[in-house]
Amino acid sequence: MWQIQQVIQQRAVHQNCWVTRTAISSTSCSSTPNSSNLFWAKRYTASTRSSDFEYFTRQAALGTLVRSPSLVPMIDCDLDSSNPLIVYRLLEAQSLDHWLASQGQGPSHSVLVWIVRQIVEALEAIHHAGFTHGQIMPEHIMITNSDRSVRVVGLGSLEPVGSISSLPRLSQRFDAAELTQDEFEVSTASDIYSVGQVMVELFGLAAKQWPIVAAMTSPTADHRPTASELLNVLRDLERRLFGESISAKSGYQHQNAA
Repeated sequence: MWQIQQVIQQRAVHQNCWVTRTAISSTSCSSTPNSSNLFWAKRYTASTRSSDFEYFTRQAALGTLVRSPSLVPMIDCDLDSSNPLIVYRLLEAQSLDHWLASQGQGPSHSVLVWIVRQIVEALEAIHHAGFTHGQIMPEHIMITNSDRSVRVVGLGSLEPVGSISSLPRLSQRFDAAELTQDEFEVSTASDIYSVGQVMVELFGLAAKQWPIVAAMTSPTADHRPTASELLNVLRDLERRLFGESISAKSGYQHQNAA
């Protein structure tokens, strides 16, 4: 970790820095990331007394607790220095809303199912660890440029299940009704509601009439499926669409070949 920080300090980079594997030992820094062997060092530059620092440290702590192929892997962190930082593997991607806008006539339903399945895989890992994401929205769903796979970001918003939420709401359009109260207990069901609203964004208003989406967006939290239950439904749907459950990359290639 100290070697990565040494690279950043020697290059006098004050915000973000792309660091290669060789740079960790040779203290050289590349400004044009083009390899899967690159890392992104996110530095915190404001006062550590700021409430933003709590969000930053939460990202670091949860990056070690929650792992999933649909989350950006944290490589290391240093929160004790005068320049705290978190190191992630490089993510070259665009947010879901920007990706959709760039798709012209739009991707097929089979590709959209594959995207939702990856979102739910990330949530299953988060929920299994005892947390909720709390801010599922297109801006926190990234589509990678290389193979169009999904990475869910915004881990600083994670809160323990059963706690009283202390975070401000960012997008009420994707929030369940229970999240509009002044104080509310954190529940995994609110994430499922948000994914249901994301599905409406992806598939159109007709999706509201689908039984699975209607269950996900039920006004009663207890009536919504769990992430594990939803994942089973999506994997079964993928098998029917593609003949077998697919990886992100093979699914996109299948769609392009169709």
